[in-house]
Amino acid sequence: MKKQITFSIFITMLLLTACQERTTQQIIKLTNPSDFDRVDEPIVLARNIFTIKDIPNKNCIVLDKDQRAIPFQLDDLDEDGQWDEMFLLVDLKKKEQIDIIVMWTDQMSNKQFRQRANVRFANKAGDKILNDVNRLRSTDTKLSQAEFQMEGPAWENDVVAFRNYFDARNGIDIYGKRTKEMILHKVGINGQNYHQLDDWGMDILKVGTSLGAGAIAISSGDTLYRVDLPETSTYHLLVNGPLRSVFDLKHHNFKIGDHQLNINHRISIWGGAACYKSSVTIDGLQGNDALVTGIVNLHSDTYIEEKADQYLILATHDIQAEDQAALGMALLAKSKDVIDVSEAPKEGSGIVSTYLLKLKAENNKPTNFYFYAGWATQDKGYTDKSYFMKRLKKDAMRWSRPIIIK
Repeated sequence: MKKQITFSIFITMLLLTACQERTTQQIIKLTNPSDFDRVDEPIVLARNIFTIKDIPNKNCIVLDKDQRAIPFQLDDLDEDGQWDEMFLLVDLKKKEQIDIIVMWTDQMSNKQFRQRANVRFANKAGDKILNDVNRLRSTDTKLSQAEFQMEGPAWENDVVAFRNYFDARNGIDIYGKRTKEMILHKVGINGQNYHQLDDWGMDILKVGTSLGAGAIAISSGDTLYRVDLPETSTYHLLVNGPLRSVFDLKHHNFKIGDHQLNINHRISIWGGAACYKSSVTIDGLQGNDALVTGIVNLHSDTYIEEKADQYLILATHDIQAEDQAALGMALLAKSKDVIDVSEAPKEGSGIVSTYLLKLKAENNKPTNFYFYAGWATQDKGYTDKSYFMKRLKKDAMRWSRPIIIK
C-alpha cells in the first residue's frame, strides 16, 4: 500500500508539471475491433509512433484515463543501444476504444511491474546464467542434463512454461504450471525432480525424437531435416520481462542437400497467454525448401484441422500429459502460409511421432506461428476438447484482427 501511495503522489506531481518543459505527454488511442473482450492483449508501439524528440534522455510512464499506471517495457530488439518497441498488456472490452497517456519526463519513477514473463538458461548447478552459448552436438540426454539446469534454455509466463533441448535433438518440451509465479529458477535444482508433480507443476510432455511442442525442421525435396548439427548453433537473450521475454536460437551453415541455410528461430512469450510465438527467418532457401513445425503424437492418434478467420489450427486433445491428465496442444499459423499437414512415421532414424505443419518460407522474411498448451491439471476446463478449441478460435480471431492503434 505504501508503494501505491508513493507512486500516486509521484503521478500527481507529474501531472502538475505536465505543462512545463520537462514533461511531455502523448495520447495513443487503442480500439478493439472484436465482438468479445480482449484481456491481457499484447500491444506493440513502434518507436516512430512517438512524436517527442530526445526520447533516449527521458523516463517514461504510461497511464490510463483514470491516471492508473499501465505496465509496459521498452525493448531494444535490434540491439543498437536504443529501444525499438514499447510493449504493453491491456484489457479492452468488446468494441471499446481507450486512451492511454504516455508521459516522457526527466523525473525518475521507481515503479516496478510484476514479472509475468521469464527466460532462464543456466548451468547445471543453477548458479550461473548463460548467454551466447554453443549448442551441444550430442543427442545424449545425460550429457545435456550434466551441462545445463533444464537441458537448455526455458521460457515461461504466468500460465505455462517450455524448454528447448540444447543439443542435436533440438526438441521443445512443456512444463505445466499450477502457479502464476515465475518458477524456472528452482526447476531441477537441489534434487527437485521436474518429472514428478510439485507445487509449481511438472514436465508434462514425452518428446522422444519427435518435434515435441513446436520445434522446427526443414523440408527440401522429399527429405525432412531436423535442425540438428549446423556448423554453429547458439542461444542469445534479447529481452527478459517483466511483461515479454524474447530470445534467439541461431543456426549457422545448416547443410541440406547441396546447399546451406542460416536460420534464426526467435521465440517470444508474454503474460497471460497459453502460448509462445515463433518467428523464423531463413537465408539460403532454394527450390521447394519449406519450414516445418509439429506436435508430438506419442499419445494421440487423431488431429484436428480447422480454419478460423485468417488462421489454420492444427490441434490434438487427449489424455497425453505425463500425469495422465488431458492435454491440448495446437499450432496456429496464417492459412496463406500453410502448404500442407502430414504425419511423420511412428519409428525410424529421423523425426518420428509428429503431426507436421509445412509452411511457406521466403529468404530473409520471417514466418510466424504460435504453439499452445492447455493442461487439465492446471485448468479443469481443458478436460473438454470444445473448451480448448473455443479458446484457440478466439485467439485466431485476435491475431487476425489486431488492435487498431492511432
